[in-house]
Amino acid sequence: MKLRTQLRATALAFGLALAAPAFAQTPPAQPVSAGKPNDALPGKAPFDKSCAACHTAAPVDVRTPNFTQLSAMPAALIRDTINEGGKMAPMAAALSIDEKTQLVAYLTSGQVLAPSDWTEA
Repeated sequence: MKLRTQLRATALAFGLALAAPAFAQTPPAQPVSAGKPNDALPGKAPFDKSCAACHTAAPVDVRTPNFTQLSAMPAALIRDTINEGGKMAPMAAALSIDEKTQLVAYLTSGQVLAPSDWTEA
């Protein structure tokens, strides 16, 4: 009986030790101005070049997210969508990695920027 109690306590402690890093993580930053593009950001030019025709305030197709909806998306999701294999990769194919990073920053209007070491892989 004593061994069973010790095993349960050890398992609980081990489980808590594994879960602690997940609880200690900082939540993602909230957008500074979600839905309001900051035209001072360098990502405005790539957005106008590759995205604005479809992702305006009132898109033609109801399945197309407008700028407000895009600005609420996580930066990683947008990055993955415009990279190779993503739905918008053909539209962003002419953009450099720097332009894509700037585009992500512009679309998320102040959310945490995409890491500088991400690649198109």
